[in-house]
Amino acid sequence: MIIKRGNSSDLERIQKLNKDIFKRFWENPYSLEDYCRKLQAKKKPLILLAEEKQLIADLIAFERRGSFYIWLLAVKQESRRNGVGGKLLESAEDFGRKWGLDSTSAKVYNVSREMQGLLIRRGYRIVGIEKDSDNRYNSLQFELPS
Repeated sequence: MIIKRGNSSDLERIQKLNKDIFKRFWENPYSLEDYCRKLQAKKKPLILLAEEKQLIADLIAFERRGSFYIWLLAVKQESRRNGVGGKLLESAEDFGRKWGLDSTSAKVYNVSREMQGLLIRRGYRIVGIEKDSDNRYNSLQFELPS
């Protein structure tokens, strides 16, 4: 497996992969336009890709309120439990420290128990809870000090 830094030209591949991954959680996964709009407003977004002949995982992060915010982490179902997500997180955490940010943070919806477990195993702490009006998409806010 190769982990490398991506850029905006990779967003179409990322969107296709993530749509397939997240369709079991979300009725309307992000469109390519959603990705472009979200990242256009960010100063230094980080895009990481994990590849084994093809794209198997990705991570998108950026600075948010003095923290390095993991906006999105996606790993193909058949590539999970092999350390791919952990390696992407480790790389992102290193970037955040190099950029002088105080912490790495993430917001994880209740439908993504695997991601919650991964963050807890990596030492992230739950620092907040965000409730959805119908409790369908409640989320936990995680933080890992640098």
